Amino acid sequence: MPPMLTCPICRAGVEESSFKEVYVSPYNNQEYKRYECPNCDVHWWEPLKIIPEFYESEVFENYIVFHESIGTKLGENHKAFFKYFPSNVRGKLLDAGCGDGRFLRHTKEQGFEVWGIDFDKKSVENVKRNLGIDTVFAMSLEEFYEYAKKRGLRFLATETRRRLFENFLSLSFLQVANYIFPLITFPYLVRVLGPEKFGLISFAQAFTGYFVILTDYGFNLSATREIAIYREDKEKVSEIFSSVMVIKFFLFFLSLGIMSAIIFTFEKFRKDWEIYYLTFGMVLGQVLFPVWFFQGMERMKYITFLNILAKLIFTIAIFVFVRKVEAYLYVPLLNSLGFIVAGILGLWIIFKDFGIEFKMPSWKEIKYQLKEGWYIFISQISVSFFNNTNTVVLGLLTNNTIVGYYSAAEKLIRVIINLQIPIVNSIYPVMAKLVKENIKKAIKLANKLLIYGTCGYLILLILLWLFSHEIIVTVIGENFKKSEIIFKILLIIPLTIFINNIYGTQFLLNMGYSKIFFKILILSGLFNLTLCPILTYLWNYIGTALSWVVVEIFVLYGMYYYATKYMDELKLKYIFNFFNKNK
Repeated sequence: MPPMLTCPICRAGVEESSFKEVYVSPYNNQEYKRYECPNCDVHWWEPLKIIPEFYESEVFENYIVFHESIGTKLGENHKAFFKYFPSNVRGKLLDAGCGDGRFLRHTKEQGFEVWGIDFDKKSVENVKRNLGIDTVFAMSLEEFYEYAKKRGLRFLATETRRRLFENFLSLSFLQVANYIFPLITFPYLVRVLGPEKFGLISFAQAFTGYFVILTDYGFNLSATREIAIYREDKEKVSEIFSSVMVIKFFLFFLSLGIMSAIIFTFEKFRKDWEIYYLTFGMVLGQVLFPVWFFQGMERMKYITFLNILAKLIFTIAIFVFVRKVEAYLYVPLLNSLGFIVAGILGLWIIFKDFGIEFKMPSWKEIKYQLKEGWYIFISQISVSFFNNTNTVVLGLLTNNTIVGYYSAAEKLIRVIINLQIPIVNSIYPVMAKLVKENIKKAIKLANKLLIYGTCGYLILLILLWLFSHEIIVTVIGENFKKSEIIFKILLIIPLTIFINNIYGTQFLLNMGYSKIFFKILILSGLFNLTLCPILTYLWNYIGTALSWVVVEIFVLYGMYYYATKYMDELKLKYIFNFFNKNK
């Protein structure tokens, strides 16, 4: 493997010999090489380390003033800080590269406890002499980190720590709710509705899922980022909010038109038109519910409260109104009502508590928001090819009863998949830090995860295979015995997704290869779109299940191939060697 460098922005690997040009400094004859990152397109010079003596020797004449006095004029970056930083948050503030201290002086006047570092010793002495600030040091950021660590210094405001903890608790409660409520309603609904009506509802939800993705458009990430950046500027936040809502409602009516055309064009949809329109209410609820706004404002408690409220309404109402198969239309109706009520309450909170005003956005702002969300939207479409397409294809080529058998087994498999979510999510930030700071430790952790996680999953899956008949009959009832073979075929999926996560999410993403990661997902989605209809046509629901398995193996191969291409030690032979050493 050739010697590699790491991109300072996205941490992607770049071959050391792939520099684009060489520059030799006339000051000290130091050779600098310019590199370009193939992943994020950033350009940088190696070595990155600045030579303090270059500034201290006053090579630049206009730099002499940094050693003699304190400037008064703030830069645009300084002005942006005072404009957008929360006015009610104060605490320790570190200025890395403090120069002559002009920013430190202003922030100190604003009530911050100021600290500063700079490579230039003369600038540091100037700040101490003219401002009387002793917490300024001539050291690197890494050196200051160790300095602060030894002295227990924390550069995070109490209000920020409180908010982070509150958000963590809120999302934890929501995750628990996402597990509990479906476990309560799922066994009840499959028994009351039977395979045919349960299959019809599952097909309608999968079909409507495409319109949820279209109306979300990636705003849950792109608009969240915009709100987070400008959240102290109420006028700008109102502009962002208005633009996103206008786009989402346009996409909603576009989706409604497309769905109506499909319903009244094809007999399969036309004969059950009521259920598709009732299910479509879920799209309206998602449009109304501004999850992206609350995320950007870091008010996760609203997301948790409103989501749990929607699920609670649906869960209680299901047991009250759905007591026989003839009441199947109440299922999509109640589900949609839960989302719509939560969405309306969410908008009411935004206008009442946050003081946001709706105003008609400019075409320029609309185009900007569409551009920002585009790539996220494309990546979400590829994910939908896994979550929705198989059920839709099966429904188009077979009947509702067959879809019911498949959907019941699929939901059980997704419960097993969800068991790994707390583990992989908690590992991700740890792995991100290790990949950056100590790649050998990251590889060692990955090897442990692959060995112990795979062994643990294999034991679990073997037990589930052996008792699959009892599980199907106990959880979803005698009417779903045909789901057993589908359940057995799909049991390999949780294991492949776990391994995919290690090679893909934990390594490719943390190493900065997000383009490759999403390329694999998009190609896999297109592969599934081609393979699923063929296998379903040949072997019915067995073919649909096999299609999902084959595509997940394809994803596994892609993640493994690229992860081991950039990190040779992740190959299987090294994992087996690690296993033998640790017996």
